[in-house]
Amino acid sequence: MINSSTIINYIIILISILFILCIGYYFNRKNLCFFKWNQGHEKRILIIYFVGLAICFLHAYIPFYAFPYGFLVIILVVFSNAYLGLIMYLSYLFLFYSFFAWSMEEFLVLLLIGALGSILFSTLGKDFRYSGALCSYLILDFALYFIVYLSDTNTCLFGDFILYSAIRIFTLFFLLLFLMKVLHDKFVCKNEIFYASINDPDHELLISLKYIDENAYFHAVHTAYLSDKVARLIHANASLAKTLGYYHRIGLLQGEDSIQNTLTVAATYHFPQELQNAMQEYGIKNTAFVSKEAAIVQICDALVSSLTYLFQKDLNAPLNFERIIDVIIDKKIDCDDLASCDLTLSELTKIKKGLVEEKLYYDFLR
Repeated sequence: MINSSTIINYIIILISILFILCIGYYFNRKNLCFFKWNQGHEKRILIIYFVGLAICFLHAYIPFYAFPYGFLVIILVVFSNAYLGLIMYLSYLFLFYSFFAWSMEEFLVLLLIGALGSILFSTLGKDFRYSGALCSYLILDFALYFIVYLSDTNTCLFGDFILYSAIRIFTLFFLLLFLMKVLHDKFVCKNEIFYASINDPDHELLISLKYIDENAYFHAVHTAYLSDKVARLIHANASLAKTLGYYHRIGLLQGEDSIQNTLTVAATYHFPQELQNAMQEYGIKNTAFVSKEAAIVQICDALVSSLTYLFQKDLNAPLNFERIIDVIIDKKIDCDDLASCDLTLSELTKIKKGLVEEKLYYDFLR
C-alpha cells in the first residue's frame, strides 16, 4: 500500500514538472520561438505532447532496448523548437524515472538521445535535407544503447539486445521517414505552393489593387522584385519576402492602407500564418521580433519610395544610388526598426551590395 509520504513526493514531482513546462512554454511564446513548420498552432504541440505521454506508458509492456524514445523527442522538437521540445521530452524522463525502476545508466542514455535529437533535427532548413541527420542519429542511437548494454547488470542476452535494437532502429527509421514526409508535404511545400500561386503581378488581388491605386500596384511589383533578389543573397526565405513585397499594402482593398486592413485581407484569403506574422512584423513598430524577410521588405519598400519621389521631382536626376541605400539602411538602424531583427552586419553588407548592383533596374522607376 502506498503511504502518504510517497503520495506527497509524487505530487511534488508532478507539480515541479508542470511548473518547468509552463515556464518553458511561456518564454518560447513570449519570444515567438515556436518552430516555423508548426506555423504558430500552439494546440497542435500540446496534443502531440499528451499523445507522446500516453505512448510512454507502453514502456511498461515493451523491453527497454526495443522502445523508440528518439522518435518522441524529434517530433516534439520539429513541432516546437530545440529548447521547448527538449524540455517536454525531459518531463517524460523525470516522470517515468520517478514512477518506474529505471537505472541511472538507462536514464542518462535517454537524456543523451534527447539532446542528440534536439541538436540534429532543430536545424532543418527550407531545403529540408534530413538524410544526414537521420543516418547520424540512428548510428549514434545504436552506439549509446550498446554502451548501456555493456554496463547493464541485468540478464539481457546479447542476442536479445541485437533483436531489440533491430526492432528499435527499424521502427525509428520508418517513423522518422513518415514524419519527414508529412512535414514536407503538409508544411514545407504547402506554403511554397501557395506563394507560387499568388506571386504573380496578374493575380486577382493585385489586379484589384491596380484598379484602386495604380501607383501602389507598381510600387508593390518593384518592392517584390528587389525583396526576392536581396533575400536570395543572404539565404533568407525568398518566396516569403517576395510575397510580402507584393502584398504589404493590400489593405488598400479595404479602404485605408493600414496593418489592420492588410491582416483582414490576409485572413480572408487564408494567407499562411508565417506570412501574416511577417505582415505584422512589417507593419507594427517595436514588435518583439522582426524576421529577416520583413526587414528586407522594409528596406526595399523605403528604397522604392525614395527613388520614386526623387524621380518625380526630376525625371533625369543623376542619383547616387549607393549613397541613397546607405542612408536608408542607416536610418532604419538609427530608428531601431531593425533592433529586434537578427540580421548580421555581414548580411546587411550583402543587402547593400545587392541593391547597388540593381542600378539598371531603377530606370524602371523613372
